[in-house]
Amino acid sequence: MKKLSKRNIVIGAVVATTLLVGDMVQGQTLLVNDWYAQAPNGTSISNGDSSTATLNYGDTGNVTNAAQTYFWSYFVPNASPVALTDGMSLTFSSSLEVDFVSASSRTINLRFGLYDSSEPRATTASYGTDRIGTGTENRGWTGAFTITGASDLYRKNDGNTAAYANSVGTSTTTLTDSADDQTFDDGVALDFSLSLSRSGDDLLFAGLLGASNSFSGTYTNYFVTEPNTFDAFGFYLGSAGTGSAAANSITFSDAMVTVVPEPTTLAFFGVGIFGILAGRRTRQSCRHS
Repeated sequence: MKKLSKRNIVIGAVVATTLLVGDMVQGQTLLVNDWYAQAPNGTSISNGDSSTATLNYGDTGNVTNAAQTYFWSYFVPNASPVALTDGMSLTFSSSLEVDFVSASSRTINLRFGLYDSSEPRATTASYGTDRIGTGTENRGWTGAFTITGASDLYRKNDGNTAAYANSVGTSTTTLTDSADDQTFDDGVALDFSLSLSRSGDDLLFAGLLGASNSFSGTYTNYFVTEPNTFDAFGFYLGSAGTGSAAANSITFSDAMVTVVPEPTTLAFFGVGIFGILAGRRTRQSCRHS
């Protein structure tokens, strides 16, 4: 029997809970298949038009740190963002795999979030040594993102012209739970998910990185000043401390976004969704013990 990944369990839990509450609209799944990147020594993106995409670094001898990679994707057509109304939830899920040059350092600081991209869309991959994007590729986005190893949830405010995962000029709120920096096994995929939910004018932020590295937080009155539309997922790969993680490539697999429009499903995000996931793991353990 094929073993379900934690990513599929998360998405399955969302759909299952929607069905349980009665005659309600099931979550809509949007494929993530429109990838772009800004990275040092990066030369190509494999499968940039599919849900599994790889950023291949060029001259690996010069890749001294995997901390300079922006990798982003759009999950809806241009000028057709998802409007997050009261009670709706938007969940991105995928897995991340890093092919390291060596075993010197595999502890990575990750930054990732859901955004509303600026116009015109950034659709040209650019490669260079700039860490935060001097061009227009990543600027002007709004949304919220997290940084592993940090205790804050970052809000990319409307009018902020810094790169989408740059904390300069952002406002923050304390995370209830925050994810630690992640140590990767070479070539082993790590499942993760990220959910934004709306409750009135508040933004609820929750996610899971790996087996048990969860994070959550709330931005009170977020939608009083910020747009409620989203069309992009943005990821930044950084180093932890003084590490110098050198990578040949990074791969996202089976990336998707799920939109759940029913208010009654809101409680299953954040704390509730992790309870469902934990219960599934417990039952699997019992069956195999």
